[in-house]
Amino acid sequence: MGTSSAEKLVTKQAMELHDPNGKTVCIHTVCVDQAYRRKHISYQLIETYIKHIREFPKTLEQIEKLDRISL
Repeated sequence: MGTSSAEKLVTKQAMELHDPNGKTVCIHTVCVDQAYRRKHISYQLIETYIKHIREFPKTLEQIEKLDRISL
């Protein structure tokens, strides 16, 4: 689950409110089934998510506006 935020720091408020014009992608949680934990799957999921954001933006403007991805 994630949101975007215009906040420079990831705060509780930044995590609660989605700002479609925000430059920070806030990743709230990564869930992995207990049977697959401790196998670096959550890391791989995050890496794939970041790659997807960078390589497959809906528009060029979306990728240009992102400053950071925060966990």
